[in-house]
Amino acid sequence: MTTVAPQPIQLPGAPPAAPQRRLWLITFVDLVMLLLAFFVLLFSMTSIDQQRFAAVARSYTDVFSGAGGGKEIPVGPVRIPPVTRTPGDDLAYLEAVLRTTFAAGPDLSVIQFRLTPQYLILLVPAQGMAGTGAETFDDTTRNRFFQLGGVLSNLSNRIAIVAPVSAGTGASAWLVAAARARNAMAALHAAGYDRVAATLAQGSVEETASDGRLPPIQIIVFPETSASTAGGAS
Repeated sequence: MTTVAPQPIQLPGAPPAAPQRRLWLITFVDLVMLLLAFFVLLFSMTSIDQQRFAAVARSYTDVFSGAGGGKEIPVGPVRIPPVTRTPGDDLAYLEAVLRTTFAAGPDLSVIQFRLTPQYLILLVPAQGMAGTGAETFDDTTRNRFFQLGGVLSNLSNRIAIVAPVSAGTGASAWLVAAARARNAMAALHAAGYDRVAATLAQGSVEETASDGRLPPIQIIVFPETSASTAGGAS
């Protein structure tokens, strides 16, 4: 059953009833105008006048940077140059590659690794020849440095050679340690390593072993980026 709304009763002699006001039309018209303005703005922003935009951006730059005086300031996209990272900068990756390479040879497999945030250290066992000074390497040590020089020649990283001085020894031990570092560098050069490297003697807290074995010589490998800007001294 449908319900019919009652119609107003017009009494005889009474003035006509006022028409009903549709107030919702005001809200509807406002909404339509807002939508129209929104789409007009979208259409106007599809194409930007580069010259006018540059002038506005330049005026803001003059105000906030303290520039001005009619000086032309270029306005445009700012592009940050890409940062290139060379493989020699990743010392952890370099350590993994060297470990795999050294494991293939019996003389190089005894080399130990020590990775720090700044560089990679190779601990190379180096013993002196019996009956001579400690700075004179035996055949095994010379062959080890010879093979190591061939591997390091393939790297562009800068290196430094450090020979520790055994604790409890006299002042002459520093001269012996410096000579061992230079002999290690000479063995690398004999294998074709043609770059300059620093050779140093360093105090050590390790005592000479009971069987007379000396502390290993340290080869410090620097990241490739710093190697390109830093020099070495022999």
